[in-house]
Amino acid sequence: MALSWTAPTNTGGSAITGYDVYEGTTTGGESAAAVNTTAITGTSYTVTGLTNGTTYYFTV
Repeated sequence: MALSWTAPTNTGGSAITGYDVYEGTTTGGESAAAVNTTAITGTSYTVTGLTNGTTYYFTV
């Protein structure tokens, strides 16, 4: 599944060095461990290993 997001316009003065993606199968039940193994430097990521017929929720 391809995910994409928009970078924030206001970072509070701090540079964004990367993003992490978290997934879960219930709203608010995203994993405490990121699905990516290294920080994502862009604003998109492809998630693999999903099960057909299962609803997933993602947080960046």
